Amino acid sequence: QQSVMERKKSVEKKAIDKKSLQASVTESTNSLGLSEKIRISILFVLHTVGLVGFSIDEYKPLFQLITPFHLIIITIVLLFEKSVLNINFLIFSLSAYLIGFFSEVFGVKSALLFGYYSYSDWLGYKFLDVPLVLGVLWVSTAYACNQLAYSMVHGTVLRIIVASLFMVMFDYTIEPFAVSANLWQWEMSVIPPYNYFSWFMVGIVLSIIYSYTVKNLSNKVSPYFIIVQVLFFLLYQLINNGISLSPF
Repeated sequence: QQSVMERKKSVEKKAIDKKSLQASVTESTNSLGLSEKIRISILFVLHTVGLVGFSIDEYKPLFQLITPFHLIIITIVLLFEKSVLNINFLIFSLSAYLIGFFSEVFGVKSALLFGYYSYSDWLGYKFLDVPLVLGVLWVSTAYACNQLAYSMVHGTVLRIIVASLFMVMFDYTIEPFAVSANLWQWEMSVIPPYNYFSWFMVGIVLSIIYSYTVKNLSNKVSPYFIIVQVLFFLLYQLINNGISLSPF
């Protein structure tokens, strides 16, 4: 009986070792030179430095100035792997950029989509009154939220809905920080409820496109991309405005 138990433990150990080896091979095969652990560490370091910088008044203008570069860098960190080097991801990213960006243009010009708001100059060069980097934010957010949804739930329709809800929650947590950092401002300090409904609907469109284009779900950095930013926004609120999650 002892011999049987030993053989069973040996088989289980080999199975665990095999899974570990497969995970290691997958990561190294998908890597472009930076491991997932390094990329996750970079996200934590960048947001920790940003949290300190935005919380100190004399450094805040500098960190406002480099915000667009920060958004581009963390998107590169998120997408720095071989799984995105294909035509399907190119279709998704271009679609997400254009749909997200021109949704913002329509929103700023008409106030019908998100409400009455405007962007400051801290987010860099603007086209039609919308910073070009906003399209990058839509790409990375839609991609990461869909990766997270696909790892949590089953069924295409449910995944699309959950991913879109994640995008709405992300927007809700970013609003207090963005207003406080003067990245954008709302007229009369009012965010209409339909802002979040519009975010959900744009999220649905982007998630449908994702479901037809992006097939590789191996990006383990995606959950941390969302988690680190949400932690950043919440901690910023806690440090600067108390525990309230209200943007105003």
